Amino acid sequence: MPLTEDILAFLDTETSGLTPGVHRVLEVACILTDLQGRPLSDGVFEAKIQVPDGHVVSKEAAAVNGYDAELWARVAVPFGDFVRFLKLRVPYGHVAVPVGHNVGFDRRMIHESHYGGAFCPLSYHLIDTVSLAGVLRAAGVIIVPNLKLVTVAAALGVTHDSAHRAMSDCLAAKGIFDSCVAIVRSAGRGVVIGAAP
Repeated sequence: MPLTEDILAFLDTETSGLTPGVHRVLEVACILTDLQGRPLSDGVFEAKIQVPDGHVVSKEAAAVNGYDAELWARVAVPFGDFVRFLKLRVPYGHVAVPVGHNVGFDRRMIHESHYGGAFCPLSYHLIDTVSLAGVLRAAGVIIVPNLKLVTVAAALGVTHDSAHRAMSDCLAAKGIFDSCVAIVRSAGRGVVIGAAP
């Protein structure tokens, strides 16, 4: 049965390392919207995630994402809280399309490190704001030396308060997506290509 893709999941994770299936999600932020980017009711999740006993957070990762064992011990929640958030908001027979900056990494980390063989309600189809920014750069809409989140956000006038903090990165990616949609709408001036199935 084909799954309906009618929800966008703006998504960012901070992790204990870079290897899905080995390292773990330390922090996750997610904003669920409809296909036009309008937020769903009660569709925002942000939390630090508990680190399993014995799991080692790499020093390099902690230096980037601010992991602090004492802080996490006080405020982190089980990853199951995020699983429940998705389950309650993504209806049966539907999946949410992940949107973010290098979001394939986030999707793989969530699936391989936490869902394993279980069904994950995040689609394999992705909207990566790195690719969207690459198109804007190729078209000369933005002039940037690289496609890093902080660089692209600045070029588009998108607020990005704290790099490598899940919600800040999630909001910046959403701002880039919204800017790209606005640019396309403006350029297309209402032209619709193709027909709805």
